[in-house]
Amino acid sequence: MKIELSFEHALPIETVRERLDARARYWAEKKPALGIAGAYRWVSPARAEGAARGGKGWVEITEAQVRLGGELPFFARPFRGRIEAFLRDEATAVLSSPA
Repeated sequence: MKIELSFEHALPIETVRERLDARARYWAEKKPALGIAGAYRWVSPARAEGAARGGKGWVEITEAQVRLGGELPFFARPFRGRIEAFLRDEATAVLSSPA
């Protein structure tokens, strides 16, 4: 099951990247069993990829948007709405705070 979302922003790419890293650290500390710390890596200056628990995902930063997407395992299908809502909330937390 694929998910793709995009969010507009007016921040420098490096700022968005730093905030994404901080959010990943937050969740890695809060929920270490999810394995976020070992599954998340930058493959280019503007793209990160990761995989955990049968799913994989990516985030790309452009000058005007943050795009994210992923492939969720079959068992996650009933939770699609919750997953998308969580991702929207996380994007808001990363992109809406003061620069």
